[in-house]
Amino acid sequence: MDKDGFLGHVLRMHGNELRKAGRSGAAIARLSEAAELSDDEGERGQTFVLLARAAGESGDLEMHDEAVASAERIMDASGPSGILFNPFTLREARVRGLLRTGRGLEAAELARSRPSSGEAPAPQWAAIEAVTSAEALSQAGDSVGARVLYSEGLSLAARLGLPHQMQRVARGAVEPGLGNVRADALAHLYELTRNRKAVGPLA
Repeated sequence: MDKDGFLGHVLRMHGNELRKAGRSGAAIARLSEAAELSDDEGERGQTFVLLARAAGESGDLEMHDEAVASAERIMDASGPSGILFNPFTLREARVRGLLRTGRGLEAAELARSRPSSGEAPAPQWAAIEAVTSAEALSQAGDSVGARVLYSEGLSLAARLGLPHQMQRVARGAVEPGLGNVRADALAHLYELTRNRKAVGPLA
């Protein structure tokens, strides 16, 4: 990896951490620069997926769509690369972005044509995708479909010990008919927290 490629890799990692911390503006700046610097198509594809997520979370419709389109072009030309850059994760980023940029009906339509969990590149991605699709269906008023997918995502999150996905279910399952799902999510979070306290800090 040359100097620019290495810097692009570092910027991508830093940008993603900023995104997770809720600093979407700074994340977009780092990820945009990372995409320009990297000469590895797999790295660029991963960067565009993260950029699509950051842009969607900030409500930037144009940048989100451009990042998705760039990722799709690279996918068509070079194929997937790793856990982050593949059709499954790109589709999840698209659903999330549509939802965050005021296109809930499009997000719900895409959510209804979701792939099977067996297509996920890693088990945690199956949980992430299920919760994202549930959010889209819930916002579109499909409480029955949302309940099914929230329950699926919560079951995976509980099995894999994914507190963030449990929190997403608890925050999202607030529409009528989803009270039991929210209660289950809070119960799983309580149990996970209690068990971790019982074990104590890891050396």
